[in-house]
Amino acid sequence: MIEHDALSGEVKRVQHETKTDRTDAVARDMKTPQDNDGDDFHHDGNVRKYPLSGWFSGSRNSFGSWLQPVEDAPRLVKRDLKYHQSSSKFNIRNIHGDNKWTMITIFSGDWFHIILRQHTILSVGLMMGAWVTFIIFFAVIYMYIDKQDERVKCGLGFDDVPIQFHGAFAFSLETCTTVGYGLPGDQFSFFENCPGLQTAIFFQMMFSMLFNACLLAVVFARISRAEARALQFLFTDKACIRRESNGQFTFEFKVYDHDSKYPIIGAQIQLYAVHCSSSRNYIPMRTFQPDDAFKPPLLPSIPTTIIHHIDAYSPLLPPSFRKKNNVIPSMGLNMREIDSHTGSADIIPCPICGCMFGTYDRLKCHIIYSRITEEHDEYQVEGTHQELTEEEIDTLTTSPLSDRSLSLQAMKNFWEDSKMEVVVVVIGTDPLTSGSFQAMHSYNCENIVYGRSFKSDCTHDNKVNLGQFHETYPFGSD
Repeated sequence: MIEHDALSGEVKRVQHETKTDRTDAVARDMKTPQDNDGDDFHHDGNVRKYPLSGWFSGSRNSFGSWLQPVEDAPRLVKRDLKYHQSSSKFNIRNIHGDNKWTMITIFSGDWFHIILRQHTILSVGLMMGAWVTFIIFFAVIYMYIDKQDERVKCGLGFDDVPIQFHGAFAFSLETCTTVGYGLPGDQFSFFENCPGLQTAIFFQMMFSMLFNACLLAVVFARISRAEARALQFLFTDKACIRRESNGQFTFEFKVYDHDSKYPIIGAQIQLYAVHCSSSRNYIPMRTFQPDDAFKPPLLPSIPTTIIHHIDAYSPLLPPSFRKKNNVIPSMGLNMREIDSHTGSADIIPCPICGCMFGTYDRLKCHIIYSRITEEHDEYQVEGTHQELTEEEIDTLTTSPLSDRSLSLQAMKNFWEDSKMEVVVVVIGTDPLTSGSFQAMHSYNCENIVYGRSFKSDCTHDNKVNLGQFHETYPFGSD
């Protein structure tokens, strides 16, 4: 096997060990420099060896924490609804330990959102319970004021008898709801003799207005919450990994908005590859369709296929094949190979002169032309393009996608060994309430089909056949 150094330009023939155990191989290949004590970055005589990509450079694109997958770990996004859908909630719980009361003290400042996150019956019930407590509290105050001085008649009781609890409760309820007074004593409507009672009524009315506003806000926010709109956003049960005719592997699934007559405003989609390790390390995934370089909004009123290219920078590419890619390190950036084909970013280096190219064909033309000019100008062979052998040129200028060992079976083995989960998040704005919402879904190894593609579910008369939304068919051959 021939490896080259994309930064220093050194080319070496390296004999790789034979992998006999896939799980150990995945763990070994995913090691970062911190995990393998610098095996991926060291001096070998006068030759400095570098990895061919940023996956092993300790950047955020590396999966060093994938070394110890958690067996039987629960999904991050559960499929807890019918039609293979999820309720768009992360399956995460908090353990506070000894910091429980500290956390409660901190979060008490956000009591409104904590109440809103409860179920509607519970949140409204809590507010109504607080309202009743509020009425009882002032009823007790009125009882105390009325019997405080027997010489002063406030007009709340009968025949010089202070008001009792049932009467005080009714008086407090009338004050809180502003339905008008029918006084028990029926003589001092403005309580001229009891300034303390007037003060209590003033504060109850003031707090009552504030409480009514909070109660109305809670009820309205729960009923009109835009996040419920995510229930109408559909995802396919399976995601497909297939190999196209040009050798490119793709990861794809479909989305569709059931409320298709009224398109979601500015819908955006983001994918994350998450591994079920103890740290739940994740990597954002670039999308080819729609092209995330320009952030075009989705049009989910029409069933839309989301495509991710499995290239040298994709977290879905088995790590043993990442080392074979003659591309520059990502250095922590979220890159994709397709940008080099359109001139957006040149990622394929020449190991001799360091020039960058967008495609392997351009690199090959460069090497051939440089060899001709160097030979004509009688350059020395050592350190020039003439030093490269035909075998080395073929290795450097051949896309790793042409490697037949990179098969659908290799992809399947990687998914089963790494136990990752691809989390999909769609963000949009409901045109009816102008509220933003998130629809979430996920795919793990149980939800992946290989060498298949989705059937068309649209008819000639603009109807969407949801009975065919999840169906796939065999696509090509591996």
